[in-house]
This record gives sequence, structure tokens and C-alpha cells, in this order.
Amino acid sequence: MTVNCVWEHNGNDTLLYAVEFVGAYTRGETLDAAAQKMPEEIRSYCRWCGQEIEEPIEITVVREQPSELAIRDADSDMLFES
Repeated sequence: MTVNCVWEHNGNDTLLYAVEFVGAYTRGETLDAAAQKMPEEIRSYCRWCGQEIEEPIEITVVREQPSELAIRDADSDMLFES
């Protein structure tokens, strides 16, 4: 399964959002750190909503959003299209 993600970052702060799994996201000091956490986040999300999980889970960044906000403080200026 390929999980499309949006990467929001400010220096060493990263938020990675799973596009097709609304509410699934990870944080990390780097993109790599956040991406390494995403497969378990997707597994947890799928267990929660009763979805089947396709393995392996691969992460693809489909959008990058630089930010001036303090992402490590849970600030975000990301807007998603519906």
C-alpha cells in the first residue's frame, strides 16, 4: 500500500499528514523520522476503523509545505482541499 502524505516543516520540525487517512499524522525532527513512524500510525488507524491493512506500507510525499509556525508546538497552517 502506498500512503500519500503532505509534509509540513519549519527547520527541524516536521508534521507528516496521511492524505487518504484523515486524522492520521506523525511528527519528527526530520522527514525521515516522521516517515518511519507513519506505517504504525496507518496500522493503528486501520485497526481503529476496522479497515484491512495492506502490507508493506510505503510513504510518498505528494506535497511539501514550508511553514513559519512552531510546528513542534502543534501549530500548523496547512489547508487541505476537500
